[in-house]
Amino acid sequence: MNTENRKYPRFCPKNLIASISIDPPHPAKKISIKGDVVDMSHTGIKIKLTAPLNIDIHESIMLINLTLPESGVSVAIRGKIKHLTNESEYGLQYLEPHLDHGADDLMFECIKAARPS
Repeated sequence: MNTENRKYPRFCPKNLIASISIDPPHPAKKISIKGDVVDMSHTGIKIKLTAPLNIDIHESIMLINLTLPESGVSVAIRGKIKHLTNESEYGLQYLEPHLDHGADDLMFECIKAARPS
């Protein structure tokens, strides 16, 4: 089993849905997809799409919109595809550097929501 050497470990939020669009939009048509957040960390996010994409978007920038489960606050994240584990599971690396306290707030709420009541 591999151990991760991360400063901030990944965690698996519960019931966190991502709405994803390509930025800028695909030339043929606007693509909007949904998926479940599998895991996330301070540097990236893994999303399992509700349906596989049938187009090549590997060089695209993705705009990921999340709505935090407890507060209902919307969060927008820009990322690029880092890896593709199968036709519907993508690992995305965040593009913009973010302030640690903002990322901490996001992570805290997601971790809190993932814990059993």
